[in-house]
Amino acid sequence: MGLPQEQRLIKLLARFPDVTRESGERLQPHLLPMYAAELALSFNKFYEVAPVIEAETAEIRAARIRLVNCVRVVLRNALHLMGIPAPERM
Repeated sequence: MGLPQEQRLIKLLARFPDVTRESGERLQPHLLPMYAAELALSFNKFYEVAPVIEAETAEIRAARIRLVNCVRVVLRNALHLMGIPAPERM
């Protein structure tokens, strides 16, 4: 089933299209940076408790690497929509 932090992160990632649509339709641009900050905070909590490279099994490691990549893509897209260049490395 996964750790609660993984589940929360996946649910937040799934909200990205809705947040971007709502932000535009309601003319509330602040929703996008609020979402990006929430996603970054949730990722930080996930990363504190869920080993990625040192995961228990190869299957869990692969799944967590995919999750990390999804967060990277969504945060990059959110920053792009806000007109902020995303760093290549952190």
